[in-house]
Amino acid sequence: MRHADRRIVARGAGRPDRSRSRGAGSTNVRIQPALPVPAPEFAALQPDERAYLQDWQTRAGEIGIDAVQDLRRRPWPCPIADTILGIYRHGDELASWLVVGHAGQWVVSCCNDGAVSRSLESLADALTLVYQLAGVHQTGITQSGTRSIE
Repeated sequence: MRHADRRIVARGAGRPDRSRSRGAGSTNVRIQPALPVPAPEFAALQPDERAYLQDWQTRAGEIGIDAVQDLRRRPWPCPIADTILGIYRHGDELASWLVVGHAGQWVVSCCNDGAVSRSLESLADALTLVYQLAGVHQTGITQSGTRSIE
């Protein structure tokens, strides 16, 4: 078990309760782990990209996509991208697609078969591709021999 930072938190409004059962001078306190302040979700996205993502997620519910997660803060083996979004279908525990943004370019990766799209110019383009793929998923082989999403 990892040890978290701990701080003493007294019950009451800024003043410790006095406990009669422990004697007149004792203070009733409890120790509570100090939780880190979470980073805002999708913090690496620009405000207009966050708004687009929110609207897209609402529309994508119609085709069985029920969650988008910001995976950027997960423990990756090395720094790999500016943004990593996991796209989840209804009822699935694992992401169906990863939308990865780095240096202004975006790609979509299919988690089922490892297929990767060509480089896309925007998050909107990447999400449009996921929307298209959600119904029918087709893969092909590029001239370089890498698999790609067509």
